[in-house]
Amino acid sequence: DLTAASSRVVGCFRYAYKLKNRDENGNWTCKYCNKITNNSKEIHTDHIYPQSKMLEDYCKTRNDVPVKFSKHLDTNETKFRNRDRNFHKGWIKYHNEHAEFQMLCKECNRSKGIKIISQ
Repeated sequence: DLTAASSRVVGCFRYAYKLKNRDENGNWTCKYCNKITNNSKEIHTDHIYPQSKMLEDYCKTRNDVPVKFSKHLDTNETKFRNRDRNFHKGWIKYHNEHAEFQMLCKECNRSKGIKIISQ
């Protein structure tokens, strides 16, 4: 299932980025407020340029943006139809090429929303 696979791929990238960005003591620092934590549940791997805006940009480059979707039989989650496989694979490639991440504490990430925070 492509939807489940792409979600796992994004999760793997976020986890790898999180591990790579610890200091020598195993701590993370929030890029926005400079809070330091060693609790991985308190630090989030955030898209610098929001993923929703990136998806808008991607859709502007395509003439095959899906308008109908399927539901996963077990979970009832929305997923791409098989006929939209090229669009979906293209999105994964686009995301991998354009995504940039930053470490934010849980509070800063929640308050950020889809704003772009840079320091």
